[in-house]
Amino acid sequence: MSKLRPWTEEELQLVEACWARGESASEIASRLPGRTRSAIIGIVNRNHYKRTNKAARSAPVAPLRNPARLTATQRKSHIASYLATSAAPITLAGPAWSHPSNARAA
Repeated sequence: MSKLRPWTEEELQLVEACWARGESASEIASRLPGRTRSAIIGIVNRNHYKRTNKAARSAPVAPLRNPARLTATQRKSHIASYLATSAAPITLAGPAWSHPSNARAA
């Protein structure tokens, strides 16, 4: 198991400055030998570093939807909108439950 080495004042200042400019944790970790992306994220969170670069504050990202929580109508709507916007539309032969492999044994 590797020993954890303490953060130097220079490393902390570099992380704070890079984070404020909007650099990602991976980019910052690549500048600091022996430091990982996770270590950078931990330091940023523990020291409450803020981003001052407005470019870093991009448009909010829509939350991921859990497909298991969608209703059947919502799933059909999502599939239909995807097929309508795709470059080469895919046509479905019929609903999945009508496929012979899904038939119930009599």
